Amino acid sequence: MSQILGLTLLISLMVRTGLETDARDLLDSLRRIGYVGAALLTNIVLVPVYAVGLCRLFSVATEPAIGVILMALAPGTPFIVNTAGAKKGGSNASAVQVMVVLATVSAFSAPLLLNWATPNGTHTSIYPMSIIVKLISMQLVPLAAGVAIATLAPNTTKVVKLIFTIAFVAALIGILITSAPRLYDALLHVAGTNAMTVALLTTVAGMATGFFLGGRDPQARRTLSLATALRNPGLATTLAGAYFPHSRLAVLSALAYFLVQVVTVNVAAALFGRRVT
Repeated sequence: MSQILGLTLLISLMVRTGLETDARDLLDSLRRIGYVGAALLTNIVLVPVYAVGLCRLFSVATEPAIGVILMALAPGTPFIVNTAGAKKGGSNASAVQVMVVLATVSAFSAPLLLNWATPNGTHTSIYPMSIIVKLISMQLVPLAAGVAIATLAPNTTKVVKLIFTIAFVAALIGILITSAPRLYDALLHVAGTNAMTVALLTTVAGMATGFFLGGRDPQARRTLSLATALRNPGLATTLAGAYFPHSRLAVLSALAYFLVQVVTVNVAAALFGRRVT
């Protein structure tokens, strides 16, 4: 049931994001090569390096470290538009651009970088292409479908958006109900492993890096800062289930990371929003 709810949540979010995306604006924004490059460097390269280095510095045990590293490898959450957009002092156009780029690239980068980032001999040997195909179907296909509907059949956008909004809310409620014990369990088991300290430091370091590499436009800088702090728990847990099927603590560590980033990002977003009001 949890897998079905997670899949429904992810697909509905991606479709809704696509419905709110103007194809022409997206293509125009993708011409900002410097901003795209900064987003890729920060999210695909630097955040995983931070996580791996901090796990070693704080001597985090193998299984909790795996959960932290998997989250670091998983950028591109669909929540970027809502959390790092104009309402939080950022830019909606930049948020959509970053989300689309990261969701696309992470489908390939996360499985390919996993062998480098995680300890040797800890994961199941799986051909990366099988995971890449799965991630494309979960992230990119629904996003492209939403963009196509908004572009080719704009009169149906409101109805389709309402349907997927209902699906999103239902899935979110279901996940909150079914995951509450697991989230408590995650905090209980991970609290004494330094994993949460590393999660917090990785989140803050990513946020600071995104801010300083985000260019001259203050709104775009805020967006990249918050977007870099936001990792995708759906992608991280998918990788955990595929490569570490017997590591319960790795999944719990990823969930603990998610809780840390939610608190940290919301505090930062509130501060950014206050600065522009």
